[in-house]
Amino acid sequence: MKVVKPFVVIILILAAIIFGLRLLTPEDMWTCQNGTWQRHGHPSTPEPTTPCLQNNVITTISVSPSATATPTIIIVTNKIYESAKMGFSVSLFSDIDAHENLDGTVTFTKWGPTQKVQTELYDGFSINIDQGNLGSNKNLLSLVQADIEQKNAQLSPHFQIIVDPIAYKKTGFYYLAEESSGEVAYFYVYQTPEKFLLITAMVKDPGKLGFKDELGNIIDSITMTE
Repeated sequence: MKVVKPFVVIILILAAIIFGLRLLTPEDMWTCQNGTWQRHGHPSTPEPTTPCLQNNVITTISVSPSATATPTIIIVTNKIYESAKMGFSVSLFSDIDAHENLDGTVTFTKWGPTQKVQTELYDGFSINIDQGNLGSNKNLLSLVQADIEQKNAQLSPHFQIIVDPIAYKKTGFYYLAEESSGEVAYFYVYQTPEKFLLITAMVKDPGKLGFKDELGNIIDSITMTE
């Protein structure tokens, strides 16, 4: 009877271990995380050149040695916030917090990983929505200019215009200012000939997590319901 040599046994054991580890390791693929492609295992294809986050759709490309890359589509669930009192609705990601304040305004917030509770904003974004009336102003632009003059008088020298008022959504206006807390964007949007929404937005993104684009998408999704 033949005797199996020890080194042959060792080789067989090592082969079994390698095969088992291969079965337990993740599939070779490129996967989308936080807007960037991340390597899993050892993909046989280079990093995808297409964006991995478009219109709330994340595309994950799985790669195997014997197959061509095929995308897997994952829909990111949104929620709709509607204010019957102020007459608007807005589309939000599920991780956005909505706060209905005692003064009647609504605030939407998202905090970054370094933001602490009950401190000034330094990681994340905040959107505050209020409703106003034109009052004695002839039109919305004259009201915007009056608001800027008032802020100059009250906050100077800690108030500087970065972007002068420009048209927004055909009937509204937008301007950007530098204040003591940082850059603040102001959007004035007509609802009726007499009423408008004032949208005030701030964003800080030290981790470059795409907060500015996300904030812009939220503001652009605001729809009047009255």
